[in-house]
Amino acid sequence: MKLPSLSLLLLTPYASVSAADSNNYNLQKVINQEPDSILESLSQYSKLYISVPKHSSHMLGNGYGNCVWSECGLDDQTDDMRMGDYRDGDGRWYRFRTQSFCANAAYSLYGVKKGEISGGGCNKKHFMNSFFTYDGADNLLKAVGVTPDRYYDYNGGGERRRLQGQDGGDDDGNQKEPVEHDYGNANCVQLDNYQANNNNNNNQEENEGMRRFLQSNDVNEGYSSSLGCDSKGNYIIAAFQGGNCNGNYFLDSIDSMDDYNDEFDNIGCHEIFSNSGSEDYTNEAIYTLLRDSWACDTKLYPHACPDPYGEKAIDEFALHSAAHGGNGILAYRNQKMQRGLNVLSFLFLIAAGCVSTVAYYLKNRGRIQKDGVRGTVGKDARGMFGRNKKKGDGEIEMKDNAGYKVPGGVVA
Repeated sequence: MKLPSLSLLLLTPYASVSAADSNNYNLQKVINQEPDSILESLSQYSKLYISVPKHSSHMLGNGYGNCVWSECGLDDQTDDMRMGDYRDGDGRWYRFRTQSFCANAAYSLYGVKKGEISGGGCNKKHFMNSFFTYDGADNLLKAVGVTPDRYYDYNGGGERRRLQGQDGGDDDGNQKEPVEHDYGNANCVQLDNYQANNNNNNNQEENEGMRRFLQSNDVNEGYSSSLGCDSKGNYIIAAFQGGNCNGNYFLDSIDSMDDYNDEFDNIGCHEIFSNSGSEDYTNEAIYTLLRDSWACDTKLYPHACPDPYGEKAIDEFALHSAAHGGNGILAYRNQKMQRGLNVLSFLFLIAAGCVSTVAYYLKNRGRIQKDGVRGTVGKDARGMFGRNKKKGDGEIEMKDNAGYKVPGGVVA
């Protein structure tokens, strides 16, 4: 009898591990996916779609656009152009090795698996996850085949200048001379001739669309500019005090970038991947986009991280529960059940209101009928008016137990 008991004791830890593995495996099937896992499983999908939140000036209420000031990655070439060091550990290390931030684009990804009916692509059934780009908002436009409307250019001689037209052309359609480096909108550029507004510090909190100006006296390195975000999630060209486009030292909006915002608005529900059925289904657009994206967090970015159906917040809650030793599957199911109960409670509240309204109507209808409001002319009518009317020209004379007289006769 001891052997079976000992066997059970030995098997208990393995059973616990197995249950944990099963829990994690099941959790992976219900949570939103990361970019790497999506790229590895492309063969399972026939189509992938993306959508972006609309430019908030085109929305009703307090909608948030798709611009987000978030973590930004720079390659070695860009790093050298900005700081001249190729990350080689020179004397400026301590200042520029911290995580940089820039204006990125938020978007949602939808996947239609093989054998499924797309039904429009961008819907709750096919929602996969929401992401932020990592190297600037331009990358999303390039992934959907749109040439970004660029604001600055760099001519190799150190001069930063405004691009007057699309693709380097001026307002007359003439092309400018070739440039050595093509600056993206997210890159930080120096402003040599920028005149700061002396009243900016006092007026900053009054400007609803901008960030506060912080600690301006601690930065004395001139001015810089880059693509930025206003408080509504719209893209702007921002000016900063200091040379590294630090969001804490925002000064002013130089340009509202209306054309740039419109380019994102026009994306709609865009098909970014299509598996034609052949073995060679690789699509450069989806790889280009996802390899430079990361899954956003609704708790870290409650307004900027898209959660069109409320599913992402539930998945993140389950993940956080599992990460802290809880049962992720149970947390996921509880959140789903709680949402259902909330909907059911709301429906019960509406039903209770309808029942109360009907009951009130029925109760008052009975009282009205009982009090004679709907009675006949005569005694009840006298009760309504409170007294008999006196006879006068053109008036009706009311009497007890009799009809009433009118000119030309008596009506019984």
